[in-house]
Amino acid sequence: MSRNLRGMVFGWLCCFLLVFGGHIAAADSNTQNSDQALAKWQERIDNAKGQLAKPQSLANEKLDALQAEILSILNDARQFKGEQQRLLPSVTVQMDSLGAAPTENAPPEDPAVAKLRQKLQDEQAQISGRIRQSDLLVVQSQEILSNIGLLQQDKVKDRLFQRGPSPLSPVIWVSAIKIAVDASDELLQSPADWWAQIKDLQIGKATLILVLIALAMAIIVAFPLRRWILRHWAPRADEDTPKHTRRIVAAGAIGLAQVILPVIALIAVSWVLQSMVPPGGSLVFVDFISSAAVSLVLFTVIIGLATAAFSPKLPQWSLIHFPDGGARKIVNRISIIAGIFAIGNITHTATGQGGEPPANYTAVESLIVTLLVSASLLSLLRSSFWREQDRPLGGLAVVLRAVLLLVALGAPVAAMAGYPQMSSYLLRSLFISFMVLGVTLLARAVIHEGVTSLFLPGGVLNRRFSGIAPLAQDSAMRIAFWVRLLIDLLLWPPVVYGLLISYGLQASLLNVWVGQILTGIKIGGVNLSLIDGIGAIIALIIGFFIVGWVKHWVHDRVLPNTRLDSGIRNSISTCIGYVGGLIVVLVAIMMLGIDLSNIALVAGALSVGIGFGLKTVVENFVSGILLLIERPVKTGDWISVAGTEGIVKSISVRSTEIETFDKASVILPNSELIANAVTNWTHKNRIARITINVSVDYSADTRQVRDILLACAKEHDRVMSIPPPSVTFSAFGDSALHFELRCFVADTDDYGTVRSDLHYAINDVFRSEGISMPYPLREVIVRHTTPPVSQIMPMPEMQKKESLS
Repeated sequence: MSRNLRGMVFGWLCCFLLVFGGHIAAADSNTQNSDQALAKWQERIDNAKGQLAKPQSLANEKLDALQAEILSILNDARQFKGEQQRLLPSVTVQMDSLGAAPTENAPPEDPAVAKLRQKLQDEQAQISGRIRQSDLLVVQSQEILSNIGLLQQDKVKDRLFQRGPSPLSPVIWVSAIKIAVDASDELLQSPADWWAQIKDLQIGKATLILVLIALAMAIIVAFPLRRWILRHWAPRADEDTPKHTRRIVAAGAIGLAQVILPVIALIAVSWVLQSMVPPGGSLVFVDFISSAAVSLVLFTVIIGLATAAFSPKLPQWSLIHFPDGGARKIVNRISIIAGIFAIGNITHTATGQGGEPPANYTAVESLIVTLLVSASLLSLLRSSFWREQDRPLGGLAVVLRAVLLLVALGAPVAAMAGYPQMSSYLLRSLFISFMVLGVTLLARAVIHEGVTSLFLPGGVLNRRFSGIAPLAQDSAMRIAFWVRLLIDLLLWPPVVYGLLISYGLQASLLNVWVGQILTGIKIGGVNLSLIDGIGAIIALIIGFFIVGWVKHWVHDRVLPNTRLDSGIRNSISTCIGYVGGLIVVLVAIMMLGIDLSNIALVAGALSVGIGFGLKTVVENFVSGILLLIERPVKTGDWISVAGTEGIVKSISVRSTEIETFDKASVILPNSELIANAVTNWTHKNRIARITINVSVDYSADTRQVRDILLACAKEHDRVMSIPPPSVTFSAFGDSALHFELRCFVADTDDYGTVRSDLHYAINDVFRSEGISMPYPLREVIVRHTTPPVSQIMPMPEMQKKESLS
């Protein structure tokens, strides 16, 4: 190695060490901290596994604390993995810059380069190891969270199936009445105790006044707001047949107006009472008031929703049509059921005094509430509520009646058998399901109608964008459909999630399942993630939208300002579309986490099968690429191929669209244009020759005929002067002299028009000059070869006599 070459190598190594040495040193300093964090997380994971090995010793509070700890480890491990994955490409790029290591027979590399390569390999191995360790921590954390969720689920199941005293025993009733009387006495004494605590707290007058002002302001704001909502959107008795959109808006308005005032007032009262509780004071009265406020709020919400949806006073405004009087009866039953639940919740809280009431009282209370609610539910099962006269019940009505019947019969049986938790669970699940689904369906209907009205002609968005890009009605409705679908996709998952939790499914277990779906399920070497899938779909939609916009922008704005013809412009815009689409698809595949090299291997393995199975498609695809590159046929050309003649409208990679002169579109495979002979009338230019054959009588002056034909051609403004028109005396016919007029037009689009104009002009001049156009004379000889009719059909006797006479 020469001295100059050694100097160059030494200088390059110094630069490389200056650039990457700091990064390597920083990585070395962070290695110890990263390893310590991994070891600490693993230790906590092992400790949690040891605690779960003895589930009997774990109370609910310990399970919740352990769950929070493991969830923190899971989030930290995922964050740590992301950090390490961001470091790995940098180290890989540095190793690639060093090139491949020398083989056995090759000369050894410079010691400095070898040392640097070894450091980078060690760092790469450490980062890869930490990524694998974090993956293991994530899997272990998810497994522990799943076990905690299953353990909590088992406890909920045991509580539901825990049998208590049967309320059928009179002793239980006597004990429950005594418990209720004692709780009532303590509850009546609780306001005085609370007031005494307030006095001891010595709350200033300014604080009391401030609290009262806040309460008054809440009520003052609620009244005008309620009145304003009802005045603008409430149902009106003078409208006999309101539209569906108007009914939905009115239902939302009446529901909001019925709910907003009591909710604000009750929340304000509860907040005032809780804010005035001294530290360490008794909360019996405050808990009772808070429970009563929550129960009244739920009662008001249910009544408001039922009134809004069924409109018992104005049946024409009902969202769901019922037979005469059916809506009013259903609203009354719903009000009774909601009132029973509210009273039961209030008495349950008052008797429990901040906790769970005694088992004897719970059994009796559960039986009373269950019987009252079941009786109301059974009264709703009459078919007169669900159908009109002779019309059969719909599928949804049958399902709802079946669910109501099962709950109405199952809940009392469970309460009588000594399972109060199970009976309460059935009623509570039914209650919550109908309330949540009712609110969701009403909100969904309001949002859908709002979206539709925005996009309809005359809507807000349609008016807003009418000057920029006016939308046709079908386009507007199509956009509105996709917006509504997106709203459903965003609306229903949280609703289903909340319903599953209300049914007793533990949030920890549900979160693990949702987390696995969102963050990825590993199948083979591919990690399938719902988030990545959604991101890839969004990238495809946005990417294709951008590619389409760029394609049309280039085709409509950029290329018309060049001197390129329409065929080249079409080829460029088509190539932009396909190349951009390919890039978008590759980006979406990379967002899914799929290695492109694996796709290349799969594509190579399937190439033989694709070649045989999709031979025609591949042939047309290759032919389309050749047409776009060689351009023997381009957009706007007038061609004739395989018995089809017309104008080329578009060329894609699979087929070519030809519009015939009858305005019919012919989709021709590209292979036909490559394999068959094609007549292209406008391949080099758009000049077309018009040939008109004329025949005149033998008595006509041939030179006069020539001059007339030339004059007619020259007088037309679309006939080219160069090359000039010409007339040839083509032949002596049997009964006429044959001439041929030849002229040229600059654009093939004028071919038919100019040819027709020349025919009119020649005919007019020949008539004025007395030149006739002979036609061949034909002599027709008719011979009678058939016998008379009398010989074919003999006449009757009477007709013969009349003819003889």
